[in-house]
Amino acid sequence: MYVKRNDSFLYTCKETFFLGIHPLSSDSKNSEPYKSLVAIFNAIPESNRSELFLHYLLEEKYNCDLWAATILLQFSKPSAEIVKKCKEVLDRVPAEVQY
Repeated sequence: MYVKRNDSFLYTCKETFFLGIHPLSSDSKNSEPYKSLVAIFNAIPESNRSELFLHYLLEEKYNCDLWAATILLQFSKPSAEIVKKCKEVLDRVPAEVQY
């Protein structure tokens, strides 16, 4: 089944990148772009969310993969396979990086 990618998610990730908002920052959850990303996620029919966001885990530019992983883990009930893929994305961030 083909799921059309939601370009507004990609554009919002780009916006957060240039605003200096990082998905692993504790301050990010208070930002308007973060709230927009969550709203985009919630607007997608629940039956397609996981499949669509799995594609975003492959998109490293503008931290799209990190945003997708954190949103999937926080706002869905992911399968063990999806949790594993999200953790692989998050594990690529060096431990010494501070946000």
